[in-house]
Amino acid sequence: MKRYFFADNNLSTTDDYDDDYCYPESVFQAYMEEYNLTEIKVFLAVKDTIFTDYFWCKALADFGAKGEGTCGKVCKDYKPRNGKSGICCHYGFTYERGEELILKRKGKK
Repeated sequence: MKRYFFADNNLSTTDDYDDDYCYPESVFQAYMEEYNLTEIKVFLAVKDTIFTDYFWCKALADFGAKGEGTCGKVCKDYKPRNGKSGICCHYGFTYERGEELILKRKGKK
């Protein structure tokens, strides 16, 4: 299962990262490679269970409000998971910061 992480505040002050977004591990691995780092502090992204009235659209890379009418047949990127109707394959959850972790660079001792 693919894991997502939020950047530590030191990283999110750069132009590369935004506090509101979580990123796959590969993004942080590339960052460590580019800056020759062996480890960085990140926060595990956990599914948000408080603000469940919102969703993340993977196609538009933006938040939406459930029932707002922005998701579904009115969207040019709408593609039902089952190929007929229903929830879009681009529908995603929102995440919040979880446990603080030290992410180590792969292949670097």
